[in-house]
Amino acid sequence: MNTIEDLINHGIERYAAERMLEDYKKRIGAMNGVYKIIDINYDFNERGRNITLQCSGCVDKTPVEMMYSVLNSDRYQAIQI
Repeated sequence: MNTIEDLINHGIERYAAERMLEDYKKRIGAMNGVYKIIDINYDFNERGRNITLQCSGCVDKTPVEMMYSVLNSDRYQAIQI
């Protein structure tokens, strides 16, 4: 997960950075279908979130990373990376 200093150094206001990290902390450990969210990082280049998931019902427990980036400023796309 990003640090508050990292977010602020990239131009995000302290209040917004604190809210982002609070939101990320709430989501880590949550289940999304058969996947458990194990990490979230904001990608400054793509202007989106990298979400690391781990399958709870799969034999292969290797984490999978998904990128959620803004497209046309109001739609999101998930890309497995």
